[in-house]
Amino acid sequence: MINLAIVPKIHKSIEYSSAYGSQHDYEYLKKTIKKIFLNKNINAKIIYLENFISKFLKLNLFNYNKLQKFDAVLFIGINEKGYETSLINKHKKLFLWSFNQLEWVNSPEKLKNFNIIFEQSERFQPKYNKFKNKVLYTPLGFQEDRPLVSINKSKYDICFIGTLDRSRRNTNLYHRRDILLGLLKKGLTVINFNGRHGSKVEKELLSSLIKYPNFKLIKEFGDINDYNSAKFNLNLPFHEMGSIENLSKNWGMTKNDLENGNWLIHWDLWRCIGSKSNIITFDCPETRSLGLNNDNCSFYTSNTDNITNLVEEVYKIIKQNIIKKVDDKCWNSNTFLKRWEFISSKIIENLNDK
Repeated sequence: MINLAIVPKIHKSIEYSSAYGSQHDYEYLKKTIKKIFLNKNINAKIIYLENFISKFLKLNLFNYNKLQKFDAVLFIGINEKGYETSLINKHKKLFLWSFNQLEWVNSPEKLKNFNIIFEQSERFQPKYNKFKNKVLYTPLGFQEDRPLVSINKSKYDICFIGTLDRSRRNTNLYHRRDILLGLLKKGLTVINFNGRHGSKVEKELLSSLIKYPNFKLIKEFGDINDYNSAKFNLNLPFHEMGSIENLSKNWGMTKNDLENGNWLIHWDLWRCIGSKSNIITFDCPETRSLGLNNDNCSFYTSNTDNITNLVEEVYKIIKQNIIKKVDDKCWNSNTFLKRWEFISSKIIENLNDK
């Protein structure tokens, strides 16, 4: 019997750990692990990093006597303590399912001891793989066991689920706000599910939207059925570098790639697919690689700097009123169960490899 430790980065007590589209969902992980590894001679156990270190390493990262209980470790996401643990572990099979774009470019030594890296970044470049790790593109997904019910979508034109400061929030704070504002000015009705509505930044950004009678704010994070609370579900990809400490770092991509691609497909798009909503999103190869196409999704093509054109494109799509639903093929290929079937098969191959 092989003992596999599964170590999530996000503890189950964190607010979004069990959210729809979260790969750290503890209860879902338990069910999936049981289903996936049953009868495969692998005893897989979820254990959080702090417990992993304190219980099995006795708070001494260099004492490996107690670590023998586990033959292999799969990190789901990783932090600095996780990197430290992996760097001094040369005798066990190590696996990682994470987004590592910065590490590949700026500190690849952090990744050197992993037998397989299940990479979430669409823009991984082999030239940065200094230690010749086995790298398999493995994006996020969604929990296929969440109940999906039919909802009357006639009240609003657009549903946008997310915070307004998330996209390009340090180089263009008003990007998302200005898109929604432009659509409101054109007379479209918009509902925004915003779980961070009370923060200082969100209050400022929302202040120019809530005065419009055709805007509705829901003060919570959206769940699976909320993505169908309007005729169209507007997805605005993550884009660019995010937090201010990352702005000056080398991502191994051009500015245009960072701003006008979908190199980090964030969980919002997986939720859109999982809810089988009528999606409007950015047209790029990364998005289409998920199985989204002109039959099951509507696309805009304007780049992130041309908000006027972007608003006009989205407006025209909505006025055409063509309902496109995510098909079963696209849905089934992007579930977390499908991801775990892939991950487990590759881990088992590696563990059985002499």
